[in-house]
Amino acid sequence: MTREADVEGIRRYLLQDCSEDEATAFEERYFGDPQRLDEIQDAEAELLDQYVRGRLAEADRLLLERHYLDSPARRDRVAFARALAAVVDSERQEREPRPHAVPARPRRWIVHALPIAASVLLAVLAVGQMADRARLRQEVEGLSAATEALRTSARQSADQLAAEQRRSEALAETVERLQAAASSAGAGSARALFAVLLSPLLRDAAEAEALTWPPSATEIELRLSGDLGRYAGYRVVIDVSGASTVWAGEGRRITLPHGEAVAVRLPTARLPPGRYVVTLQGAPRDGAREDLHRYSFAVAR
Repeated sequence: MTREADVEGIRRYLLQDCSEDEATAFEERYFGDPQRLDEIQDAEAELLDQYVRGRLAEADRLLLERHYLDSPARRDRVAFARALAAVVDSERQEREPRPHAVPARPRRWIVHALPIAASVLLAVLAVGQMADRARLRQEVEGLSAATEALRTSARQSADQLAAEQRRSEALAETVERLQAAASSAGAGSARALFAVLLSPLLRDAAEAEALTWPPSATEIELRLSGDLGRYAGYRVVIDVSGASTVWAGEGRRITLPHGEAVAVRLPTARLPPGRYVVTLQGAPRDGAREDLHRYSFAVAR
């Protein structure tokens, strides 16, 4: 990059006539190098000298007054540049010969005051440059700290994401195990339940249907078909043939592929080998139960 391009880039940065990305790239390129800081200060001094002498382009002047002068320290710097330009111009005028002028006595106090004023202004400018360097260093340190904070935040976010992924995978494995366990339990329940459909007896004396269930069955569901009518509820009574009642309870009305039935469940242990008679009763909303059908089955194990 040429010297002219460097100066133009510095002027644009000082006048804030650049994008944020360009400003960030400029700071990364210049603020970490002391020699580059000197270039910034030289370009800034030249810019201010042009401003106080009225030699700055109108667009640059507006940018400088709008952005650069919003800082008290920079306004002081402009005042110093104006005073220094006045001293330099005054000294130049004193040295230039005046045509057709009557020689006058030298103004000794001006001769002695100029070096002092120049020294004071240079000292003030040096202090300002030192302050600028300190400010720039602080800005660089602040940018470095912000960059490190962003890196730390990114690492923490990555760690949190990894932890969430691990928790999600563990949860998925748990769900799979529960689903497998539920499937196994469902299959086991299906194997433990023995269901049988019984038809009503057409007459009291009829052959009993023989029931045999596997040893793994722990429950039996009797499904009693027939004309169920319209009742509010149903009751089922199971008697041992020629003996007493072994089980009685409420039945539930279910729908089967070929009709409806009343179903009841009871442990298979309640039905030892023997012959049984089942009575299905309908319970109206008001009134006594009515016998609807009778069924018969025999258990042979």
